[in-house]
Order: sequence, then C-alpha cells, then structure tokens
Amino acid sequence: MSPSRLSTSLDPKRPRVMRVDLGALGAGQASAVEVGEWHATDPLADRVGCWGGPAAALVWFQDPGHRETSFALAVGPAVARGVPTAARAVVMAHAPLAGCVREGQVGSDLARRLARVTDLLLIEGVAPGSGAVLVLGEQGARLENLPDLEGLDPEATQRALVKHLGPCASLRVGPAGEAGLPLANLAAGSDPPSYVGRGGLGASFAARGLKALAVTAQEVEPVRDDRWAALQKDSPRLAARAEGASLELFESLAARSALGARGGSERVSVEEARAFGEQARERVERRHGCRGCPTPCGWVMDDPGAEGEGVNARFNALHPLGQNLGIDGVEGAGELLSCCNRLGLDAKEAGGCLALWARDKPHLWGESLALEELLEQMVRGEEPAAQLGQGADALGRSLGLADDGLHSRGQGMGSESNLAVHLGACVGVRGREPMRTFPFLVGAGFGRAGLEALVAPLPLPLGAENPALPVGKGRLVWWHENLVLALDLSGFCSFAAAGMLADRVVDLDGLARELEGAEGESPGERWLGRGAVLAELWRRLGGEDGQRVSEGPSGALAAPGMWDEYHALRGVGLTPEDPLGDHILERALGQLGTPGGEEALVDESSFGGLTARGRVRLRASGALAEALGTEPSLELNLPTRVRAVVAQAARRWPEAAPLLRRGEAVLPSVHSGGRQLGPDDLVRDGDELDLILVVSGG
Repeated sequence: MSPSRLSTSLDPKRPRVMRVDLGALGAGQASAVEVGEWHATDPLADRVGCWGGPAAALVWFQDPGHRETSFALAVGPAVARGVPTAARAVVMAHAPLAGCVREGQVGSDLARRLARVTDLLLIEGVAPGSGAVLVLGEQGARLENLPDLEGLDPEATQRALVKHLGPCASLRVGPAGEAGLPLANLAAGSDPPSYVGRGGLGASFAARGLKALAVTAQEVEPVRDDRWAALQKDSPRLAARAEGASLELFESLAARSALGARGGSERVSVEEARAFGEQARERVERRHGCRGCPTPCGWVMDDPGAEGEGVNARFNALHPLGQNLGIDGVEGAGELLSCCNRLGLDAKEAGGCLALWARDKPHLWGESLALEELLEQMVRGEEPAAQLGQGADALGRSLGLADDGLHSRGQGMGSESNLAVHLGACVGVRGREPMRTFPFLVGAGFGRAGLEALVAPLPLPLGAENPALPVGKGRLVWWHENLVLALDLSGFCSFAAAGMLADRVVDLDGLARELEGAEGESPGERWLGRGAVLAELWRRLGGEDGQRVSEGPSGALAAPGMWDEYHALRGVGLTPEDPLGDHILERALGQLGTPGGEEALVDESSFGGLTARGRVRLRASGALAEALGTEPSLELNLPTRVRAVVAQAARRWPEAAPLLRRGEAVLPSVHSGGRQLGPDDLVRDGDELDLILVVSGG
C-alpha cells in the first residue's frame, strides 16, 4: 500500500498520499518524500482507501508493521471539495493511553490547507535535531530545526512559526509533549487553538521528534452554497447550539443524573449545572466557528492567565477541570484550563488524574492553585506529581482504584436513564468519545413514526423509541455508529449533521449526496454500509471498549436488545462470501427479522382516564429560556402526556414555539427527576420538567 512517485497526473478519484521519512529528510536524501495516489494490492484495502484520506489511513494501520511507526494526518472528500462546515482534519496514530490506534478530529484552517497538498500525510522515522518542524507547501516538504521553539507553549509556537514562515496552519505540541507524557495533546490553529488529545495523540506526534508540522499552502476555499446554509440555519438545534455553544450540556447531563462532581463521587444538580453554565456565559468575549459555517458554535472565554488571549468555552474542557475537581466557579476552572493549554495537556485526562489524586487528599478539592501546581510539577517530572503523568486509568490501578478511570472524569454513566446512550458509551469500536452525537436521541420527541423515518431501513420493534426500555437499543447504537464513522470520514461537522437530521431539515440521503458530491439510488444506505465496513476495520485493530463488555455484560447491558443485539449486528463483519462488504448492511438487517418488542405507550388504566387541573413547572436555558421567560409554569388538566404539555407551552409562549415543536414532534429533550421522558410518558401535577434543546457533544 506504499504510494509511489508518479510522473503523470493523479487520478482525482483516488486520494493523494504523501509519505515522509523524517530521518531521511533530515539527512537530505532524495527518497525521503514519496508522493502518489492511493493504491493497494488487496482489493478491500484498495477500495476502502479510495473513499477518502481518513479511510486510507485506517487501512494503512491494518498492517501491524505500521501501527507504532506511523503518524497519519488526513482530510476527507468534503473538505477537499470545499463543503461549508467541512473543516475537520483526522489525526490517527498508536495512542499510548489507549494502547492501540486511536483517531481524533481537530478544527482550524489546518484541514483546508492540507487539502491543497494531499489527502493523506504519513509521517515515519524520527526527526534529528531540536525544535524540528516539518514544513509542507505546494512545492513539497522540508524539515527545519528551530531550537528556539523548545519549551514554548502551543500559542507561542504558532506565533513564532508565522513570524518565520509567514501565514500557515500548524499542528504542534507543548511542554508536555516534549517531556514525552502520554496525556499530551496537539494544538491546531490559533485565536483560540483547537485541541485534540484522544488517547495521547500528542505523545505519538512528539515521538516522531517533531515540535510542529506547518502547512504553508493556501486554503481550499469553502464553496458558497446559500441553499445548504439555509438548511443549517433552519435547524432549531443548531441555532440553539450557536446561541449557547456546548454549555447546555451541563444541564443536559445533570438532568439525566449523569454529571459528576469530585471525581464522580457526587452528582451535580440541575441548579448547580445551570449556575456554572451561566457563569461561563458571563465570561464569554466573542464567538467563533469553522470558516463558512452559518451557525458557528464556538465561544471564546477570557483567559484569566493571559491578557489578550482567550480559551474555548467548551463543556468537555470546563467540566473535567471544574465541578469534577470540586471547583464550583468558572474562574478556577478557566485557570486550570489555561494551564493545560499552556502545557499542552489533554484537559479531560488531566482532570481525571487530578480527581484520582484528590481521593485521599481531600484538601485538594476546589483548590485550583494547588491543582495547577501539581500539573506544573508533573510536566517537570517532579515527585510526587510525576505519577500523574501516566494517565487516569494507569494511575487508578497504581493507587488501587482499578476501573475508576472513567468515573474520575466525572461522567459516570451508571445512572443514565437513556439506555441507548449507556450502551453506546460502553461498546464503541473507537472508544467512548466518538459516540457523542446521538441524533435520534438528542430529544425523545420523535415518537415512533419519526424515529422509524430517521433510521430507515432499520426495522424497529415496539418500544425502541422509549429511552428507558432495552428493546431495540443495540440496533440503534449500531446504526448511529455506522453514521458517525461515515460522517467523520467526510470531514463534515458531526454536530451540524446531527442537528440537521434530528430537526428533519435534511434526510440521510440528502446529507450523503451533499457530502459525497455524487448521485445514485439510496446514498444514505450506501453511506451506512461504508460505516459498517469501517467499523469492522476498527474492530480488527483491537482495543475497542466492547471487548471488555463481551467478557460478561452485566446490569442493563445484559438485558435483551442491548449488548446481545449490538454484538450480533456488529459481528456480521466481512466474510469470504462478501469480502468487499458490498452486502454488509443487507446481511446485518437480515438478522433482525420481523420487529417485535414491548408496547411503548403508557397504559391509560394507570390513571383511569381521570384528570384534574394541576400545575407543571418548566425549566430551560439559553434561547429557549429567554423565550419562556422567568419561572415558567403551566396550568392544565393532569395527568397528560409530554407531547400535550409541550403543545400547550407552544400555545402559551408563541415565541418559543419554533424551539418546542416541529409539526407534531417534540424538539427538546424532556427530563424529570433524572429520567428522560418519551413524548407519550405521563406528566402529573407538581412535576418539574427540564427542557434541553442541545446537540450532545463538544
């Protein structure tokens, strides 16, 4: 599968590949850089690699000889075509924390600049010298040694690169990466940077001897597409995400009793989560987003540690360093986040390590300055804080807290009332985090007909639409995972796709046509089939979370329709009869048979059809809260169903109606007492309903 130097024009249907040997490049050898198009002798490898740069990278790592010797950076076909909101670069390598190959997506102008040069960059060997920078331009690749970069934080490194090279995009490590810490992350872009740290990818990059990769080529310009932009703007969920960034996730998880404090040993209430989110909103200086995106969802919060700079106000960065460490105020969490950014540490992993360390040192809870000093000591390799540098899972084992690595990050899923979310977090072939956008579970308002339309051609048993019933959850997780794999291959924003699908402004066929740039029958089904093939290749790499579950699922995972159903569908795989996966989706669907299951509707006899006037209190945040006003409540005949309450609210507050309903569908996720409700669940007098209009993840 090695690309070769070509003297003829490249085939536009095949990804461009650039393979760089850093050692040879540093020695000035002519063979150090090979440029060509993707080719593989194995028919499956050749075919899958032609789907795009990220798919070719995944195939490359199927070879055990490449897994610990290569670092891959790839862009998908939607990025190369300039599709608006398609600006993700895929980083893939053997990740030391995960112990296997992992990948992550990172934003900024990096992907669009790289797309001008290649679809897949394979970095091998080790760069000689200090401050090594691999420079890619439209004229080729070169290696420069800039010793003055050593010890600089990622922001300072980018400024130095721009001063030396002119305008460029870069991928770089901070002091943690230079120190070889496995929880080092990578920074891309600036003002503010985007970070990727899944599994310790920064350590993998630094192991190649690099301080930075700089791409000086011009960006691929995003195509102006007013129709596509209008579709994104027509999604209430994307509008809400643009209005509130990912900060509504504090309330969403708290409403499901799935947001932890102090290393997951305590639960964060909805009131506490809302207060933290409001504090963060008050600190926001400005918004930013991917170039060409009509609904930018990034917020920049003032950085308490650096005048004139800012930090991304992201849930996945603020929570691990805030409530998870007993820090109730945003200022303390922001200081720790600024420290992580400066050192080049993955915020989620650093927060997990600190939470474990504080278990038997309770004086550390809530002490942001003391916790920041521990991170500084860890990067300098000073004891006892140096122990933190092994990562949360290894640290938990060394402290006798086996299997506590997940809970130390403060998002234990044990009480998650939505069983599909619980299952997805446990079995994903790429680990837990990529299963973050459940478009069919963003709200429970689809009802049966809406959910069937979304996941067609997947047959649904009765009760699959009920988040509290195990029936059918394995197939929903399997469907969603296939979708996310296809989305990440394209380079398009998965949050934007989730919102558009969930709000029905586009169907799966329409989404696939736009991102593939190709016509044909049932492109959505073809897309899901590609996702299933990619999942099989990820399974072959090993290390997936589902391997641990297969050793003996317990609790909710063992219920019929959960792990057993997912495992059966994912186990279809590639066979001698179908070696290219042409019929992988068809074979999987054939296993499901005629839908059965439990009736999901509420039994009317539970209240005998008798109603009386009562009152329901509503709680919301962001744009929905503004439309509902202060302390909204409804008086109506109760008990009644969730959909009736939402319909009444839409009539009572017309300004909120577009955020509450689309046709007969309920848009917000509705929760009561830590349990997610379906549209046909009953609401009784005195109930308090949390309405969360949010695309999960971020």
